Amino acid sequence: MYNVDDHVFHHSEGLCRVVEIREMHRPNGELATYYILSPLYSALDTTVMVPLRSADALLRDPLSKAEADVMIKQIEDLAPLELSQKEIRTLQTLSELSSLDHSEIIRVIKGLIIRENKLAKGRKSLPITQKRVLRSAEKLIYDQLAVALSLTRDEVEEKVYALILEK
Repeated sequence: MYNVDDHVFHHSEGLCRVVEIREMHRPNGELATYYILSPLYSALDTTVMVPLRSADALLRDPLSKAEADVMIKQIEDLAPLELSQKEIRTLQTLSELSSLDHSEIIRVIKGLIIRENKLAKGRKSLPITQKRVLRSAEKLIYDQLAVALSLTRDEVEEKVYALILEK
């Protein structure tokens, strides 16, 4: 069970803070307990309500500091994941990406950043579907790393890009 002010990872909204735990009536009149969540890095003022009984399927613990430290150290050693266009299309949503483990998401990010960098040298850019997957994957990982490592999201992004492109 989570508490108010805990950080949680929501399968489609990303990193959130529990702002309230409230009992409310469901449409069928049944009383249920809900987590009221506020996404941390959303441009919109969004609130997410998750029934306690569905929390195991929709929420998970975000990265701890120790896990974040390990992930940063692994970035250079993980092989970039080369995705086909079909695989890219299946990963276009945050919930699809969040089903991957963190190392696989880093491999996706690494593969797309390397591809983006190569294309930029030829004055081209990533196709929109690949760009969308990259931004979603970055949101999944960078938000968690920022909170776990007490950094800004921009600092995390700079660090990850430097680790990937220095080779």
